[in-house]
Amino acid sequence: MSMLEIAPMTGYEIAQNLSTSVVPFWSATASQIYNALKSMKESNLVETENSIRGEKMNVEQYTLTHTGRKELDDWIQEDIQYIPIREPFLLWSSYMEKCTLEKAISIIDKHIERFEKRAHQLEEATYKIQTNEYKLMKMRSESTPKEKLKKIQMARAFAYGEIAAKARFEVEQAKRIRQFAYSFFSEND
Repeated sequence: MSMLEIAPMTGYEIAQNLSTSVVPFWSATASQIYNALKSMKESNLVETENSIRGEKMNVEQYTLTHTGRKELDDWIQEDIQYIPIREPFLLWSSYMEKCTLEKAISIIDKHIERFEKRAHQLEEATYKIQTNEYKLMKMRSESTPKEKLKKIQMARAFAYGEIAAKARFEVEQAKRIRQFAYSFFSEND
């Protein structure tokens, strides 16, 4: 619903925007997105309009209804619903004895590379949000008063910055685990 608060979109556009917007916070597959849209349509939270794109492609564009806007506003006021903790890297590290040193270092280095890349992307996104270069911020700026847009930018940039800091923590943690692996495997020899 938060995507549709910005502008009417097709399911494909929502998926594309999610992949560059909220994926640092929450990920969803295309089937989850379309199932959610179907459910929201049945609950009168969104409405659809069919249109032709290109020469023959019929697409369904979703728009947030008044009821949907109220539901979104109500949701943000609710207590947070937490999901169970999952730490696959730390779980793996607790079974490191089943690897060779070379394999353990390879896995750790891939983890470091992944989270260094993630941190960089999030830091870049934070900057683009702050400077209004971010695609969804540009879309919002077309229909949002400047003061409200500034508040939205501040909140989004802060959240992205915090996720970037988490990614940097993952890198530092993995470096500590790499050091541990070297000493761990040398003791086993």
